[in-house]
Amino acid sequence: MPKIYTEAEKQEHKNILYEKGLAFFYEQGYKNINIDKMVGLIGVSKGYFYLLFDSKEEFFLGALLWHMNNNYKKLYELKENGTKTSELIKIYLEDTANAPYARITDYVTVYQKIDPKLLKDFMKPREDYYRKLLMIFEKDSSLENAHILANMVLDIHFSKLVNLKTNIGFSDAADKTLQLLLQATEDFIKKLPTDKKSYKELKAE
Repeated sequence: MPKIYTEAEKQEHKNILYEKGLAFFYEQGYKNINIDKMVGLIGVSKGYFYLLFDSKEEFFLGALLWHMNNNYKKLYELKENGTKTSELIKIYLEDTANAPYARITDYVTVYQKIDPKLLKDFMKPREDYYRKLLMIFEKDSSLENAHILANMVLDIHFSKLVNLKTNIGFSDAADKTLQLLLQATEDFIKKLPTDKKSYKELKAE
């Protein structure tokens, strides 16, 4: 008889898969992902994976949001402990540069295959994530600024992916390109109007 897991155990299993999952996508590619190998991390069958997730697309987007949420919690805790805004921005960008990645083709494949409702359910918390980051930095957290920051971060991700996994970019300039993109993103954040009330509003949410 199959083992019955509690909701808490299921969530723990999801967290383990989220933590390791993007590395599998990066190493194997979306179309070649080995679900059996992935669920081996928690010692269960492939069928259990589809009990936790309706599809690979749902898992992929869930993993992205899980990493965003963890990053947010880290920055929020540092802010609460008195870390200066300038240092928070540097920590955030360092984490961004070292974040887990999937292949460019995987992003394209997922966004082409995904159910529009599922994508919409993903975009709203993603939007909130960037808005809350700006609130932590005590900057103007308008949706436009949140969207610009999100797009700049995508540029950082894709620049790194192009140079790591394709022959499109010029690898000899990869590090310099990444540093320029990181600097541009830092400059954008720092030049935004200061909004001291934003962090207080965030704490009140």
